[in-house]
Amino acid sequence: MLNKIKSRWEAYKKKESVWGHISNAIFIVFVIAMLIPASRKYVSSKLIKLTLFDYGKITAIDPPVKLSNTDKGFNVFNSNEAHSLHSFDGQVIVINFWATWCPPCIAEMPNFQNLYNQYQNKVVFLFLTGDNQKAYSAFLKKNDYSFPVFNYSNIPPPLDHSSIPTSFIINRNSEIVFEKTGAYKWDSDSMKDFLDRLIEE
Repeated sequence: MLNKIKSRWEAYKKKESVWGHISNAIFIVFVIAMLIPASRKYVSSKLIKLTLFDYGKITAIDPPVKLSNTDKGFNVFNSNEAHSLHSFDGQVIVINFWATWCPPCIAEMPNFQNLYNQYQNKVVFLFLTGDNQKAYSAFLKKNDYSFPVFNYSNIPPPLDHSSIPTSFIINRNSEIVFEKTGAYKWDSDSMKDFLDRLIEE
């Protein structure tokens, strides 16, 4: 039995190229990493990040979804401040529902930080999570993120969602004009062009 295994192993080594052996080794390391809970989130987020591309010009939802006065009563809060969407009437708003344990959320956060750095004085950013403040504060500090994070309650129907990350963009007329479920390249040229158009309206 051992001789048979040994002979098959020798045949395999002769058949495979150096790059074949390397790719197999990488695959084995990947499988092991995905089996270990501590590394699964990190590896998954890195792989997802590789799939984020600029897909070209963004077209607004047609027709847009108008938020009612009741919808705009939606409250977000942290230990320092609280707001309702009414507070941001007449402004462009980017809303992102996320969590610290979510690999797609983690994958898109560097892109979001880049976008926030460029547009924080032109656009309202609301990063909304169900995580407690201790968890998300540690995540922000670890990754050197500076965007504002809030908790929330009683999501209005137009902003309801079944998975995270889910993001919405609201124009100056309180209309949802963009919705995205899943990780996205938020700092793409297409997104910047889209936001610039909304800001100029």
